Amino acid sequence: MPLNVRSSIRSFICPMHFTAWTRALRFCNMTNERTSVASLPTLDELRVRIGVSPSNVVTRYAWRGIEWDDADGLHALADERGGLRVSAGPEMPCRFFRGQPQEHAPCLSKLGRLNTKDAPSVAHMLKELCRSVAFEHVMSDHPLVRLLESEKIAGHSFFVDKLALAQHYELTTDMLDLTTNFDVASFFATCAWDGRGYQPVPASAKAGVMYLVIAPLLALDLAPHAALERLRIVGWQPLPRPERQRAWGLRLKLGDDFASMPSVQCFRFQHCNRISERIWNLFEGGRLLFPPEGAAFLADRAKTLSQFTRRQIDEAWDRLQDWLGRRFDEGARALTENSAEIVETHIPVLSWVGLDVERDESKLRVQVQSVMEKVGWRLARTTK
Repeated sequence: MPLNVRSSIRSFICPMHFTAWTRALRFCNMTNERTSVASLPTLDELRVRIGVSPSNVVTRYAWRGIEWDDADGLHALADERGGLRVSAGPEMPCRFFRGQPQEHAPCLSKLGRLNTKDAPSVAHMLKELCRSVAFEHVMSDHPLVRLLESEKIAGHSFFVDKLALAQHYELTTDMLDLTTNFDVASFFATCAWDGRGYQPVPASAKAGVMYLVIAPLLALDLAPHAALERLRIVGWQPLPRPERQRAWGLRLKLGDDFASMPSVQCFRFQHCNRISERIWNLFEGGRLLFPPEGAAFLADRAKTLSQFTRRQIDEAWDRLQDWLGRRFDEGARALTENSAEIVETHIPVLSWVGLDVERDESKLRVQVQSVMEKVGWRLARTTK
């Protein structure tokens, strides 16, 4: 039987009928909103209430990193454009999770948060998008990315999602992070960044929040022709962070509030010192989800850049105009770039020079092969 990875991303959407279950979740959510923080469930209790499957949790934490069970592995499929993607997590997830230490209303992408009434100017948005584009461009120069994009695997070109990589390295995008793994979402729900690292959130007067997204209903929320573009499989990428986080991404449009989408359920819980510290320790303070690497160094540099190539600036303009839904003439562009203190350069500022990155092609091929041996490939009989 020949290998067939021609299934589309739609195959990830479970055909089950979720109407009754969704009504029950909505009732639980409404009840949740009316209760005080002290009467809310802890995260451990919430896990039971929403029925998290044992196959959706980490099976072991060790010095080698996170280990998962067979149901929560790597799975290959080809999107409708023929690009090969490797998801990390259940093969056909029906639910996604997003955890936050506290609720923010509305729940927006990072780019969306720059577009509120109290937000900085268009110039600031442009500069932030230039930084994201610059990071994505340097990702194209990563030796492993170049190798994957130049060759075919099982007859398909590997799709490196550079936009999702920018999102995962905290650059400004229109995406929100989702995960298929409840434990990963629990880390982000019970641990907060203090400027130097993640720390466990203590018990407080504010409730934490766990978003549960029902995949089949999410597909209905999105325009049919845009569903594949907006709900993104991130999974395994040439950099380790997305795989470890069992990552998916959701692109939001201007004005979209993630929490108000019909497919999204918001569950509040009370923080507990014991639970927060346990989860923080299990993920080694976040080191298992954020391994040290050169890309993190470049991302930090990208966040302070002011010099960009004309190609990077123009690409950022395209994104900004698409986001805002309006065009800027040459004069307005020049004034905006000047206001943003953007400096044009002929040579990209970011590069992998001097960073500890494997460049030996034979070793890179071994690395790719070792990953692909862990990937689940569906076999199907094809007919003519």
